[in-house]
Amino acid sequence: MATATWGALCREGRAAPTILLTLSVGIHAIDVFIIATVLPSVVEEIGGAAFYAWSTMLYVVASILGAAGGGLARARWDVRRSYTLGTVLFLVGSLGCALASSMAWLLLARGLQGLGGGMLMALSYGMVGELYPESLRPRMFSLISGMWGAAALLGPSIGGIFAALGWWRGAFWSALPVIGGLAALAWLTLPATTHPRLPTAGRPPWQRLTLLGLGVLAVAWSGQVGGALAATRMVRHGGRLHDAGLVE
Repeated sequence: MATATWGALCREGRAAPTILLTLSVGIHAIDVFIIATVLPSVVEEIGGAAFYAWSTMLYVVASILGAAGGGLARARWDVRRSYTLGTVLFLVGSLGCALASSMAWLLLARGLQGLGGGMLMALSYGMVGELYPESLRPRMFSLISGMWGAAALLGPSIGGIFAALGWWRGAFWSALPVIGGLAALAWLTLPATTHPRLPTAGRPPWQRLTLLGLGVLAVAWSGQVGGALAATRMVRHGGRLHDAGLVE
């Protein structure tokens, strides 16, 4: 039985998974916050001020869908391929943000980022029970969750540095080596096995995921429409779509 100390998280072959899960959640969380300080520079260069809030909104909505789809991917494939897929989606999205020449391009890339980040978050939390003994799980959950607090400080700071340098794209370029390293680490260290307690996945519930995504998007969009009545209707319709996506 592993001794429940912080150092034990990196002993007996657990160092690589600890680094992988922690940094994956951390870089996803940082990207939630980093956009706030670079977005004024983004709009100044490529335009799209009317969609100012959509960058964060689409990222969060896609993250919710990615988290919902993470369990599905885990049930259909082994943990190695599922996790690597999440990192690749995040990598492609980050590259798209760095190369974006229009707001539409940036929003599409942010959606891919969010989808991959949501998958990584769901898989990271889900894998703690598989990779760590029961005595270490509370500490590992604490470490992963603590990344959100660190990201709330680091994200705006990193974005602010690149904005001050006049190179907002650097906020995304600088993340690519880290994400690429995480993809390699996932492929090299995670087991290529299917968890015995997971049922074999059937047909993907595309309709439910679509309804869930539309519902969350409608609620999020309610803050962008004019008038209290219109916003209330968006929330109400979004809630109905969300509930429909959760019901069999």
